[in-house]
Amino acid sequence: MRILPEAICENCKAENEDVSYAICFCSSVQEAWTSDPQWSWISTMKGQPTLEIFKHAFSEKKDPSLLAVMTWALWYRRNQIRFNESVCPLSQITHLSKGKEG
Repeated sequence: MRILPEAICENCKAENEDVSYAICFCSSVQEAWTSDPQWSWISTMKGQPTLEIFKHAFSEKKDPSLLAVMTWALWYRRNQIRFNESVCPLSQITHLSKGKEG
């Protein structure tokens, strides 16, 4: 484990990283969210904390279970990148989260 010297996102190197930025709004993860139209609403929540994103998913019946799996997969992928491990392609995150291959 290592302590990061700054809060800049290691993926995009463009903005400070917090949890919601890392899993929802970083330009490097957008492919996972834009590949499925059911997640188009996420972009409207930019800057909101993860808790608010999940509250919205529950209140609007936006499949919070799948949202949880997707965000976990993206967080896990983020950590793999930080430790220079091989990662799942973003193009497969949605399919794998739904329990489908390819």
